[in-house]
Amino acid sequence: MRAISRLVFETVGLRYTYPDGTLALEDLSVGVPAGGRVALLGPNGAGKTTLCLLLIGILRPTAGRVRFQGEDLRYNRQGLAGLRRRVGLVFQDPEVQIFAPTVWEEVAFGPANQGLNREAVAERVEAALAATDLLELRDKATHFLSYGQKKRLCLAGVLAAAPEVLLLDEPTAGLDPEQARRVMSILDELSRAGRTLVLATHDVDLAYAWAETVFVLSGGSLAGAGKPGEVFCNGALLRAASLRPPLVFTLYEALRGRGFVPSDAPVPRSPEGLLGLLPGSSSKFEVK
Repeated sequence: MRAISRLVFETVGLRYTYPDGTLALEDLSVGVPAGGRVALLGPNGAGKTTLCLLLIGILRPTAGRVRFQGEDLRYNRQGLAGLRRRVGLVFQDPEVQIFAPTVWEEVAFGPANQGLNREAVAERVEAALAATDLLELRDKATHFLSYGQKKRLCLAGVLAAAPEVLLLDEPTAGLDPEQARRVMSILDELSRAGRTLVLATHDVDLAYAWAETVFVLSGGSLAGAGKPGEVFCNGALLRAASLRPPLVFTLYEALRGRGFVPSDAPVPRSPEGLLGLLPGSSSKFEVK
């Protein structure tokens, strides 16, 4: 794992109350490491989406503050425009994000509004569509896309703007397993390229397998934080946050209790890793 030191985002005593009086976040202080893979984990209503909206300045804290690259967010037009050139948000519902009539126009919107010339915009769009496997659909009307294609289109639109940080709200929600694997493969590539990724999810299996740092939210507060191995071995924390242990974790404990895996073997992060611990397992075995 690469060394990570400085924080891209930091929240200090963050509180947010919606206009109808609903308290969404309370005294939340977290730090997002540069180049890291961070999961905001919690059940529905935990405050994950609200936190993403606060990080990108769509919402403004009721109390506390958000810091980006060591400086408090500035909520004037210039400050927010500068933030959004460097940070992109992919919403959970693609219908909220998509507005252009064609795939190409949707992806071109971001770079075009950064003042790039036509050739540079075209290069950005081509690269983003290729990365999300949408190049063949470049001229298709957006309302004819499948749900999975729309999810990838939203990601392509953010990628074309070339942000340093991506905030992704439930990026695999509503996708079939193949579509979900495709999206996560794209995120893996972005991570290897050095992007900072913050993924909001209620999927404990995804958070355990993918993240380097996990923040567990419950009722708008920080219930716990740490590396996946630290967070998911804490049964009391998971119960308090209404979360179950990852399936790999549960299967590992059951197999270890029956003597099928060594008692001193570290808990694997994936089904493939668990199968590799079984007697007679083969490195050629793949989970389909």
